[in-house]
Amino acid sequence: MHRSIIGSLAVAVITGAAASFLCMAACTDGIRGPLPSGPSGSGGKGGGGGHPSIGGAGGEVASGTGGAAGAPDPFPLWLGDDSIWRSGLESPFDTSGCRILEADPAELPVQALQWANCGSGCERADTSQGFGSGLNPRLSTMFAEGEERAVLTTSYSFLYDSKTLGESARGLRRIIDLGTGKTVAALQRIREPLMQPCSYRVYSFDNAFHVMMSTETDERELKIVKGTWEISYGRWLWQKPPRLADARDKYCSTLEFRNGGRTFFLCPQTISASLVPGSSDVSLLDDVEDGYMVESGAEDADLAIWAERKSFENGSRIRAWAPDGRGLRTVISDLPWRTWAVGLDRARIVGAARGVDGLPGAIAVWFAPRVLEKEPKVTLGPVMAGLVGLPQKIKSADDFISVEVFNGNESGPRDTSLILIRTSDWSKRWFGSVGEQLPIDHTLTSEYLYVTYSGWGANWGKDANSVYRYDLSKFDSIGVPFN
Repeated sequence: MHRSIIGSLAVAVITGAAASFLCMAACTDGIRGPLPSGPSGSGGKGGGGGHPSIGGAGGEVASGTGGAAGAPDPFPLWLGDDSIWRSGLESPFDTSGCRILEADPAELPVQALQWANCGSGCERADTSQGFGSGLNPRLSTMFAEGEERAVLTTSYSFLYDSKTLGESARGLRRIIDLGTGKTVAALQRIREPLMQPCSYRVYSFDNAFHVMMSTETDERELKIVKGTWEISYGRWLWQKPPRLADARDKYCSTLEFRNGGRTFFLCPQTISASLVPGSSDVSLLDDVEDGYMVESGAEDADLAIWAERKSFENGSRIRAWAPDGRGLRTVISDLPWRTWAVGLDRARIVGAARGVDGLPGAIAVWFAPRVLEKEPKVTLGPVMAGLVGLPQKIKSADDFISVEVFNGNESGPRDTSLILIRTSDWSKRWFGSVGEQLPIDHTLTSEYLYVTYSGWGANWGKDANSVYRYDLSKFDSIGVPFN
């Protein structure tokens, strides 16, 4: 599970015998822990009361706790309003039985998120907004037109048997700008009639937002199309998706540029990429044959980076690609520990490492200036004593670094320690569960740490009805002290 896929919002629609509905890839996992501070309270409209610091689930945002989500509106008929929805796909990808439609965000009858207090430095927003609990939430931070933007993607599903919308299954996926609370992009999947053999899979990633849709024609020919939502331009770019030609891709992580549709395939021993914006051609950039193994990476508009760790001894290096004509390059040539996850902000490259100070399981984070012209100086933080697992997602903003460390397996309880670090003094805060819900994803901006939570077990990723934000200016009063 440590090889998380980095990239975008992906939707696959396949007509055939199998007909699965919604699924998630590259999600993060949670850990039970202390509750954030905040008084108990009654649930919001449409939800019941419950644990401290959560507003009413499934209803209006309220300061206090929500219980079970209220029932979603069974017939939001605007899903069938042609003035809101349009097809961005050409035949044969847009079929009568299995379709994807784009929304005009300005016409969506969806209110902006509202933030309510949930304790010192904590605010919560209800993302159900009458749809019921969201599915597969994903958080990320991007820069568009020089502005920092935290965004949330989440899904909702509906079944219809009405005169207006007919017998159909519909899935709504929307992208929410957490700064304004507004829905800035949305897609609707329609399967009609209801028994149409058509599967719909949602894969959520970190950096860009794209759609993967495939259908079978009457001749059983498989057609696939890729759409990338370009945040800087507020539009979808549709193209034939790049794919690796052999079985290596199931062992590879994918790194997506958020604008232009470039795709990198980070495989254990190879680096491949589709570098021409809008093209589906894939070329091999490098064979990694000198004792290193490629890990997952990060992207920030004009730079892709990834870690390569030594296979049989402690050590790693950081490599990168940028569209500046210089191609592939090594940014940091020799780190004396294994780096498992990397991240970027406007000023820094950050990493999470194991094997620090010669101790195989010792975990620490490091940072370096974001420079490509010469090798930067690396600053390593202290070992986080007592933290066990594999570092996964890591984010950076100004003086802060946030990192998830995974410790668990597929069959048993999964634990993810979410640690917020202030690098000026290396103070740390730990974020655990909220009531019965565990943290499943996070992102970081210069002002806030954003976190989503979900229940464990059958509800994992299926009952996420809130997003929380923690004020970094109140660092010493959010979360729980760590080390």
